[in-house]
Order: sequence, then structure tokens, then C-alpha cells
Amino acid sequence: METSSIQYARARDGINLAYYTRGSGPPLVCLPVPWVSGLSRELEPSSVRWPVYERWALNFTVVRFDLRGMGLSDASSAPFSLDVCVEDLTAVLDRLGYGRVDVMAQATGSPTALSFAAQHPERLGGLCLWTPSISTSEMDPLFRAIWPLAASNWEAFTELFGVIYSGTQRRDRGWAVRDSLRREFTQESWLSLHGALDGFDPGEVLPRVLAPTLISYFRSDAPWMDANARRLASRLARAEVAAVNGAASALEYTSPDELDAAITTMTAFFERVRVASTETVPPPATPGPNSLRTILFTDLEGHTPMMQRLGDARGREVLREHERLTRAALAEHGGSEVKTMGDGFLASFGSAQRALECAVALQRAFASRAGEPLRVRIGVNAGEPIAEDDDLFGHAVIAASRIASQAQGGQVFVADVVRQLVAGKGFLFGDAGERALKGFEDPVRVWELRWQDER
Repeated sequence: METSSIQYARARDGINLAYYTRGSGPPLVCLPVPWVSGLSRELEPSSVRWPVYERWALNFTVVRFDLRGMGLSDASSAPFSLDVCVEDLTAVLDRLGYGRVDVMAQATGSPTALSFAAQHPERLGGLCLWTPSISTSEMDPLFRAIWPLAASNWEAFTELFGVIYSGTQRRDRGWAVRDSLRREFTQESWLSLHGALDGFDPGEVLPRVLAPTLISYFRSDAPWMDANARRLASRLARAEVAAVNGAASALEYTSPDELDAAITTMTAFFERVRVASTETVPPPATPGPNSLRTILFTDLEGHTPMMQRLGDARGREVLREHERLTRAALAEHGGSEVKTMGDGFLASFGSAQRALECAVALQRAFASRAGEPLRVRIGVNAGEPIAEDDDLFGHAVIAASRIASQAQGGQVFVADVVRQLVAGKGFLFGDAGERALKGFEDPVRVWELRWQDER
């Protein structure tokens, strides 16, 4: 299969993340195994040792990337965490323009996959976990035995790791794994990464994972993997377990027939999920009378002059593009369209963070398109609107509209309550001062979301 050259996505904090794509078909993210996989090794001539991605690429567009501090991605001085892993994954998906993807993770890549599923359910189709480990106690007993060496004797740890991972009969593979570890990581970056993985809180994350999930492994890993798989499946809402005939736990080093059996099982699962999602699309949740919602209001600047200048036919064509881009951003970020007014939209979100991410995505989409300029002003507020006849009413909705009217095309203005709800999430704001809103007795503090600086 053809492989694109290494490309880079920019994380919110400026870190460059290396990635490549391979194959064609629905997008499948193969998460990094925070043990041995790295892009530089996979793309070497000796990458025949990694046939798993070639096999996936027969049916999917495979997406691979290096975590920050690993391989070809930039190092970072910021503390490592699973939330950072998830943000880096979404940065790669945004760079590729993918809204919804399937995800496959091996071993200790599972906590990142589960955290992504919990935080971004709207972006996940199916989730497949191969021999998942969500804590050190669930690792292969041999790996668990040598794990303390990583902190005390890095050279000995990497040597033993390579032997265990590749098998005692293939010393050449063991050396390759050892060399890969030493090249992709420093001892400090390894300990930082795995310290974050050890901090995974299944009690907080697993109840929020609603995506269809397949937990799979080779039968040779039983009984220790069988027990882990069933315990994990019992804590997920929509999980199933499948053991595959095979003698090696690592997909990278299995026989062609065993690899084909494993990937055929997982591919069939993803196909079932895709078919089911097209047959049954649940309606968006309707907010209750006392439900906190984030309200997003958009308004197309200069709509009337544009229609007069372009005429009805051409003007309507441009408006359809405006509607398409807006609805695509809402769908991608979990927003519910309440109504459209021709030159604007009213939408609601269950999360202030997703509402602002949607606002940023909208402004970037309008700024990057060719042709007739579309300059949209966006206002965002949060409160408890009144739900009636598939519409929203009340103070929170009116304020969002009034805040939007204070902005200029290309700007996103938010109420102070929204800024407080997303504190610590990495958004940049400029103080737009207190504004007198029509129909409101007291001035309202407004902030401008600096979306141009969000890259």
C-alpha cells in the first residue's frame, strides 16, 4: 500500500504531532502503542515487521501518529496526561478533516482510546481494544515483573522488554524492539507517559463510554487476558468479547494466518457498527425545563446586500454553502440545531467546551473557503432555556442573540459565564468590556474568543 509522507498537525499548545495515512476507505485510527510503535520505524524498509497496518489498509484509511515526546513528534515540557493524549488525537483528526472515525488500540493504548470515547462520543464510530491493559496490574505477568526496572535500570529494562515482546526464539526482533524503545523514548519521557497511563481512573471514564466496543485477543493469552477482557466488558455499556485462534499476543509478530483472522474479526465488527449506525440514528436530546445548556447564535454579516448584489439564484447557492458548513460543524461537535433564520442559526450544546470548539471550527471553515466571502458573527451564552415545541426560549437565548449582534463578522463573543465554564480548557479570550444589550437592564461582561490564536 502507498504511504503518504510524514505530515504534522499542530496541537493547541503549539506542539507538532507527526502522523501519516495509509490505504483508502473509512478512517481508522490505530492509536500508538506506548511501548514500541513509532512512525520512524514503521516507515523504514524493515517495516515488514509491522504488517498489521498494511493489512488494515486493505479496508480502511489507516491513521497513525506519534504521541508528543515520542518518535517524530515534538517533546513537551508540560505535564503528560491522558487528557493531553486525547487533545493531540483530536488535533490530528481536525488536521485531516475527519469528524467521525473508528478507533483501534492495543495494550496500554487502551486508556487513551477509552478517554477519547468518553470525551468525544460524537466523533467515535466503533472502538476495538486488542489485549487491553488499563492498569499495570492487568499486564502480561512477565511485563509486570520487569516494570520496576524502567525507573532503576533503563538499559536492562529495554533489553528484557525486547526479549519478552518478540519472543525468545527471535532475538533479532528483540534487538529491534530494544533499539526502538531507546530511539523513541528517553527514560524520563517513558516514565512520564506511563505515569499518566497509571493514573487512568476507570470508575470515572468507563461509565461514560457508550460506543460499541469489541475486546479481542489471541487464545494463547488466556486465562489472564480472558479474565481482564470479561472484567472490562462488564463495566462498559455496549461491549462484546471475541477470542481469536493464535499463538502470539502481539499483532506485529503473529503469523500471516493469525493476523488475518484477528483483523477479519475486528473488520467485521466495524462493519456491523457502521451498518447499525445508518439504520438507527437517535434523535438529539431535548433539554429539560431546568437543564443547563450552552446556546450558540450565528448571524451572517451583510446578508441583505449580498443577496441584492448576487441575485436570488446565486445568493441562495451561497446560503446553501453557509448552511452546509454550519450543519457539518454542529454534527461534528455534538450541537443540536434548534432552528435556522436563513442568515443564521440557533443551536444548543450540553457542553460549553464543545460549543466553543464548534464556534472555532465554523470561523475557520468560513475563513478558509474560496469564493464569495462569508463573514459570520457568533454569540455564545449559557443558561437554562425554556424548551417548547422543538424551540428554545428565554433569557439565555435572547442574550446569546444580543451578544452575537455586538460582534463583527469573523468574531466570536461569549458571555462571562461561558468563559468561566471553560476555565483551564486552553481557550484564549480578550476582554471586550461591558456591553449594553437591548432589552437588558444591566450591562453584560463580554469576552472575545481569540480563535485565530487557537492553533
